[in-house]
Amino acid sequence: MVDKEKLAYWIGVVQTDGFLHLKKKSKNSDLRTLFVTVGVGEKSLNMLNKFRQYSEDLFGLNPKTFYDKRSKNHVFRMGVTRLKDFFEEKKIDFSDPPKPPKWITDNKKLFGAYLAGVIDGDGDIRIKEENSVCLIRVSSGCEQNELKTAILRNLRCGVHICKRSSIRTLDGREIRGTWFELEFGVSGKTYEFLRNFVIDHIAIDHKSNRLRNFIENRYAPSGI
Repeated sequence: MVDKEKLAYWIGVVQTDGFLHLKKKSKNSDLRTLFVTVGVGEKSLNMLNKFRQYSEDLFGLNPKTFYDKRSKNHVFRMGVTRLKDFFEEKKIDFSDPPKPPKWITDNKKLFGAYLAGVIDGDGDIRIKEENSVCLIRVSSGCEQNELKTAILRNLRCGVHICKRSSIRTLDGREIRGTWFELEFGVSGKTYEFLRNFVIDHIAIDHKSNRLRNFIENRYAPSGI
């Protein structure tokens, strides 16, 4: 039987830092294998190791990670051709932006695990205004409307999506980039959900510690 909490976290990670793709079995063959690949920097190795362990727990697949010198990322890649029907059955969409399946959004524990995977993948925790405000932000290439709806439903808080753009110069060429940031706050409405269903699933230490410390200091029993 599939552990749904582990699967929910796994989906959150793969929908942010991972992708689904076809790859030739060999240079001399036209046969193609379906792969899931997740690549991360040094600071996200805890997440990658957790994703790898969950891949073994859920699917019995645990190939070794490798270091890609070109991208400077640690990469986990596993063949998932035999899991295609399973992914379709569970309504797992691998395209950007993250889209939680309904069976996840209908369950607070599962959505908490999923949201932790999203935060580990493309999220960050920002504390500002002299440690009185904590914001959770998720960046994507497209508007995260389905994720916004799921957060509204489960956390019942304000959620904002902003379009961002930047211009940088590389080798004399001007490169323009556009992305979207979904943002919501840690507040009296949301901290219990985050404490009870999200924090313990977050694998990247600086993210979980920042969120946990803010909640403990801001919403300690004596201060509520």
